[in-house]
Amino acid sequence: MSDPDSLNVWHDQRLVGQFWRNSAGAIGFRYDPAWIAGGGFAVSRSLPLALGEFAPEAGVAHCFFANLLPEGAVRDHIVRDLKLPNTDFDLLRAIGGECAGALSTLPVDQLPSGQRQYRPLSLLTSAENAIPV
Repeated sequence: MSDPDSLNVWHDQRLVGQFWRNSAGAIGFRYDPAWIAGGGFAVSRSLPLALGEFAPEAGVAHCFFANLLPEGAVRDHIVRDLKLPNTDFDLLRAIGGECAGALSTLPVDQLPSGQRQYRPLSLLTSAENAIPV
């Protein structure tokens, strides 16, 4: 069974590292040694590529990962629809596989899917979803 307070961070099919939350809800992060040894990159200037951990108490990892999430009304809508606690970690656990950017966050016992799924959009579909001005 997966640790509910830890998530793996992936770039495509490569494990980048793991992050976790402490008892206060703050997020810490550490790079996977194989990511570093295999020529991986730093996910952020604020999280330079290094062995060791970025402690939750420092807040650096929390700020970075929280910025992968939607904000405002979109965030409120997701929290309400998925019936989640409105915390960064709970949102990353629920929708982290579909976050903005090239990284995915998944439960530690889940691997990323290598399949890409696309749905073609027609002009009609695009017009139906247009935002009125």
